[in-house]
Amino acid sequence: MTGLKAIHMNTISKPKSGKLSDIYYFYLNDEIPSAHRAESDVMALIACTVAAGQEFVNWMDKNAKDFNKNIKVRDCQVDIQK
Repeated sequence: MTGLKAIHMNTISKPKSGKLSDIYYFYLNDEIPSAHRAESDVMALIACTVAAGQEFVNWMDKNAKDFNKNIKVRDCQVDIQK
């Protein structure tokens, strides 16, 4: 991705909310081009993960779930092994 101008997150600041557009703005200081179109949103998410770098990898390692086991989805128990 050329022109990726990531802003390094410090320990005090964080995105305004968990919305993709706010996270994108936080890391890239820009609006998502063609927001709310499937491909644009996926590309925006990829850009955010690249900008977050090791911080994202650490979060994923810490919060990974084993999809071969039962998982809770919004207060509903889901048995995916049926």
